Amino acid sequence: WKPIKSLTPMLCIQMANGNDSYTEASFETTDFKAKAPSMLAPRLSVCKGAEFGTNGCCLIDRATLQFEGMNVYDVTVAKGIDPILMVGLTLCKDKIEEKQSS
Repeated sequence: WKPIKSLTPMLCIQMANGNDSYTEASFETTDFKAKAPSMLAPRLSVCKGAEFGTNGCCLIDRATLQFEGMNVYDVTVAKGIDPILMVGLTLCKDKIEEKQSS
């Protein structure tokens, strides 16, 4: 998981190549790319591959105002996509936001 500096929150996800090796996640070589639709939006749109807008595979949504003591997310995953990977992305997104706000 690698946060990318941009106006809207963006994460690049790079999967392992095998034998515990991996290629560094970058904007051009990423396996999955997650991007918020606007600067303050609490949701992420996830696409498979480096090109955005063509291979949508997951939508991670959270209500703007939450009255519980914790964040509750709605994760919608497309057929053929690993749901555990998307849950992991949701956890990382939450921790990265906590770290940036403190």
